[in-house]
Amino acid sequence: MGYKKIALGGFFFLLFYGGYRTVKNELLELKYFSRSEFGIWWPLMSQDLLLKLDAFREKWGAPVVITSHPDGLGREDESGSMHNVLKWGEVRAVDVFPQGMDTLSDRQRAFNIAKEVGLTGIGLYTDTKPSNMMHLDNRDDFLYWTRVNGKYNYWSVL
Repeated sequence: MGYKKIALGGFFFLLFYGGYRTVKNELLELKYFSRSEFGIWWPLMSQDLLLKLDAFREKWGAPVVITSHPDGLGREDESGSMHNVLKWGEVRAVDVFPQGMDTLSDRQRAFNIAKEVGLTGIGLYTDTKPSNMMHLDNRDDFLYWTRVNGKYNYWSVL
């Protein structure tokens, strides 16, 4: 009998929590992105991340394309990734291709904008196709990194 109550309680918690998040994001209006761009992850996207992503796009002044890679939004795995919905209860990271981010000065400008709008995890990748890519997330401590020719370099600000 105890297991049934626990299972039923868990079911109602997930139903309420998942339903609340779905309704909450259904009411969210973004200027530059549509819910279809986030696919199945839309109901589990962090609202804070979505609003900061929209602000990033506003300041960038050109399209920002969400990656089509399967791990570019949400994940369900054992990692500590900000993409991992199982760890965080929501998707806190997105990988994007800001159009026109082609040079070192473009990448510096994109980094500055991401920081300005409040994103705290910023990765710049120069070894991706079709162009340079950014990882943008919300985390407790500020961290940024680059990946050039498959090699990662990390920096944090204390």
